[in-house]
Amino acid sequence: MTVSEAQRLKALEHENNKLKRLLTESVLDNAALKDLLSESSKSAGQARSDPDIDDRTRHGCHPGLRAGRDFALAAPLRIAPPN
Repeated sequence: MTVSEAQRLKALEHENNKLKRLLTESVLDNAALKDLLSESSKSAGQARSDPDIDDRTRHGCHPGLRAGRDFALAAPLRIAPPN
């Protein structure tokens, strides 16, 4: 193996490790979003069945949503910078 081939191999290994790291982060982000969505849909179902909620809120145009409540993602989305 020549020096240039060894350098090329090292560069490819470095790039491969970087891509693996990005894939792992993406998989973890997707899992976190799925968990967040399942929790949010569960809480929406509980809101519909909660007897303490005002009838005007419960029978609004979007069942399961509470009036005046802000929803935000609990986990920030990580976007990889362009290379």
